Amino acid sequence: MEVLIDFFVRNPWLLIIVIGIISSLSGKKKKPEQEQEQGPNRPARPQQRPTVREVYRQAMQEITEASKPQVDEASTLMEEEFSRNQEQKADLERAKLYQKKQQLERIKAAKPVVSIEDNSSPIYNTNLQFDQQRLVDGIIMSEVLGPPRARKNMNRSGVRR
Repeated sequence: MEVLIDFFVRNPWLLIIVIGIISSLSGKKKKPEQEQEQGPNRPARPQQRPTVREVYRQAMQEITEASKPQVDEASTLMEEEFSRNQEQKADLERAKLYQKKQQLERIKAAKPVVSIEDNSSPIYNTNLQFDQQRLVDGIIMSEVLGPPRARKNMNRSGVRR
């Protein structure tokens, strides 16, 4: 029985065709009974057949109702598996962070801290003296170390914009 249900769940169009055939066969059997009930004085009413949409909706409803316990069970299993995977990922991340923290602590412990004294740094030197040669060297070095000329905004006359 489960094999048959699985077969129809995988092939909903086949289920619709089977339901259509069954409904058409049952409709042919009811016609003579309806004529007897109506009698000779009453006009025959045209039989209302279910539309394809109604048959499809009914078939899909039956399929979903039949497979609902399986879907519920599968969804709970998937949620449990997902939560286990999330816990494993979180544990792995914690372990990586702990390892990085230990590495940083080892590196900090291995390197001695060097402090810069204000007197030894040329940045804090207040008595700067420039002569003409040092200024020319500074301008040349700024051209050498600066951005390339093609990257600078210049007009045709060579003046920066």
